[in-house]
Amino acid sequence: MDQAKTRARSHIPSRKTRRKTKKDVPTKFFTIGEIKALLNEAGALRKRPELATALIEVSFNHGLRSSEAALLQWEDISFDDNTISITRLKGGAAETLHPMIEDDRWVLLYLKEMYERRGVVVSREVFKTEKGKGYIKVKQQRWFTKDGEEHRGETYSAPGLSDLLKRIIRRCDGFVRQDRASHGLRHSCATYLAKAGKTEHQIQQWLGHTSARNAKRYMGRILPDVGDALRKPPPLNPDQSVQDGLKATPC
Repeated sequence: MDQAKTRARSHIPSRKTRRKTKKDVPTKFFTIGEIKALLNEAGALRKRPELATALIEVSFNHGLRSSEAALLQWEDISFDDNTISITRLKGGAAETLHPMIEDDRWVLLYLKEMYERRGVVVSREVFKTEKGKGYIKVKQQRWFTKDGEEHRGETYSAPGLSDLLKRIIRRCDGFVRQDRASHGLRHSCATYLAKAGKTEHQIQQWLGHTSARNAKRYMGRILPDVGDALRKPPPLNPDQSVQDGLKATPC
């Protein structure tokens, strides 16, 4: 079994992970218009637009944390069966099998072609740095229970992927609210699943939560219309989308 995935399954939530958030603090998510603006900007990047586009598309569609995106490996993706096996962190379900949608398929294929064109070996991590290494960072963690019992484990982060999305958000100033972050893609996935009429249990399964309570905060949420506060995002043609932008963008 792969060492990275073995570490992921032995993950113990840190104290920060288990800290309760205030109920009056709303979760921050992107509107559909903002996500389209992010995809347009990602497709226009001078360096590796394929990676940025695939990161945004797959993270939004499957509710990935940046660390979960960094742990995603090519062996987890089956183009024959159209499935993606996702390793969940922070005490969630160890692994969930998601169906691959058409957008996932072409952005991942374009990313794979980009690696092959640049001479990067397409193995292990899906999202790689320019030097061909993975983004995941592992940190040893020690925490205590209420009874004072000591536990040790590992926490995972992917600051490189988070910083990449932050740069894209800054480039979309006026199109995307600037207080958003990479975790907003996960909140956006859950919010629009609830808006589409999915049940708490279905949202729980899709996001890998161990309890349906975490999905309740997305139910019945009124989606804000931020069109008056932001400039209108550039149109994204669903027939052309970012695919044509990737073809025309030099690496």
